[in-house]
Amino acid sequence: RDIEVLYWVDPLDVFVAPMLNEYEGKQLKNISDADIDLPEAAEDADAESESKLEDKAFNLLVSRAVKLLGEKVTEVRASKVLKDSPIRLV
Repeated sequence: RDIEVLYWVDPLDVFVAPMLNEYEGKQLKNISDADIDLPEAAEDADAESESKLEDKAFNLLVSRAVKLLGEKVTEVRASKVLKDSPIRLV
């Protein structure tokens, strides 16, 4: 995908990172954001047709989770970031 990654590992980075949106003309994005828009890789374009069916099934799962969890959660939504784990709690 040709994405450059900047690791923020210093304890002070938690405070500095949100203040930086851009550096030397490059836009900085938090990779852990659920709604991040990453450029597609070639294999992702092929898998997109398969994902439309999965999206329909996933929307059913999301609506069931909302119904079951009710007021215990603020929001339930799909994420394109997660690849190896089924859920992320925030």
